[in-house]
Amino acid sequence: MKNGGLTGAVLLLLLAPFARAAQSPERHASYERRVQARLDQWGAKIDDLRSHSQKAGASARASVDEALKELDSDLAAARKQLGPLHSSSGSAWDKLRAGADQATEKLRREYARAKRLFETSDKSPSKRK
Repeated sequence: MKNGGLTGAVLLLLLAPFARAAQSPERHASYERRVQARLDQWGAKIDDLRSHSQKAGASARASVDEALKELDSDLAAARKQLGPLHSSSGSAWDKLRAGADQATEKLRREYARAKRLFETSDKSPSKRK
């Protein structure tokens, strides 16, 4: 019985790379769908912030609009990374995934900064009158 368990463990170790390779395309596709959905959500949030900023005063809108331009650029750069991610595999895919993760994290930080700018300018004394 112990020998059978050992043989099974050795067999699993030998077959593990093949099992991982069989799962990789599905794992990659799942990750790419999640990133695409996340980028779509960020795009909607950016559009929402843009529509709110258009209702703000000119001085408030200037700083927020600059942050929105940077967000648009960051979003476009993140979307551009999906093409190479889709067509790569192995260690190249892992590196591109890390880049996509960094790009979405940068979007999160920049969006938070733009939203703070908007909220700060929206609460300025001239808006409270």
